[in-house]
Amino acid sequence: MKNTSYKIRRLYLAVGVLAMLFAGVIYTWSILKAPLADSFGWTASQLALNFTLTMCFYCIGCIITGIIERRIGVKITIIIGAVLAFIGFQISARLSGASVIMLYFSYGFLSGMGIGMAYSCIISAVGAWFPEKK
Repeated sequence: MKNTSYKIRRLYLAVGVLAMLFAGVIYTWSILKAPLADSFGWTASQLALNFTLTMCFYCIGCIITGIIERRIGVKITIIIGAVLAFIGFQISARLSGASVIMLYFSYGFLSGMGIGMAYSCIISAVGAWFPEKK
């Protein structure tokens, strides 16, 4: 029984590491901002504000995770974060350049919040998954 439990926890850890790799996509902003400026004519300050908003909502997502994780569970919290990030990236991928506000909403708010939720949830759960290896 103990060996099976350890294998399951290792599987959770592998899934968590994979999720963390995907969550790191938020830091690709430095690569994305130049094509956005070229394609849509947005200024450097408009694009800098987007990353500022992304990091702010990332932190807010971490706080929200701390509040709801114990109530609804780790898996559901990670799924909510993943869905928010996915919707944010999907909207961002379909931007027409008409409004920088949509970039702020999609990449800044939705993706930032979702990745913050997923990241924080995984980090806090790993310690509980392996209490003997702290």
